Amino acid sequence: MIIHNKKEFVYLNIPKTGTQSLDQIFTGIGGKWVRVQNISPGAQSHYRHIPQHAKEYKKIISVRNPYTRMLSMYNFELGRDSVNALGKTFKEYCEWALDLTYNADIHTEDDNIYRYFPCWKYAEPNGWDYVIKTESISNDINNIPFLSDSVKNIPHNNKSQGLTWEQAKTTEIIHIINKWAGKDFELFGYNKL
Repeated sequence: MIIHNKKEFVYLNIPKTGTQSLDQIFTGIGGKWVRVQNISPGAQSHYRHIPQHAKEYKKIISVRNPYTRMLSMYNFELGRDSVNALGKTFKEYCEWALDLTYNADIHTEDDNIYRYFPCWKYAEPNGWDYVIKTESISNDINNIPFLSDSVKNIPHNNKSQGLTWEQAKTTEIIHIINKWAGKDFELFGYNKL
């Protein structure tokens, strides 16, 4: 999470939604990381519990098409030899993520669960005022009144390697991701296959 006290906004950086590029943008204009104890270093950037002084700030979230987000999570974890993905097919990983998150408490403080939530479920406890889609970062930033004059260059960081969606998609995988993603389609305007 990044907070900009002067511009009074909080960026809730949902994993695998272009966060490394957006993190660079928001810290580049003066935003500061929220750092907390007892959270793993890798989870620090995706911490989602807003400090009291910033609860009334405008909230920005980043989102991504649920199909390519799930695939990006899988490819990312494979590349890091994560036990969550190693030895699993993409279908098995999708089933694992669904089982982990589907009935999980939306307010859980366990980052080993909420970082796998679909975007809506990750952001719901705090709400949001502005949405930046991975697929339209420049346009979406320019539509945020207090950012449009501040951001000039949009970097593209951390492009995942591995399977492509065209290689990975099957009817079964689409069904699993549709169930996992839930409201992501309607809330953020993604087409459900």
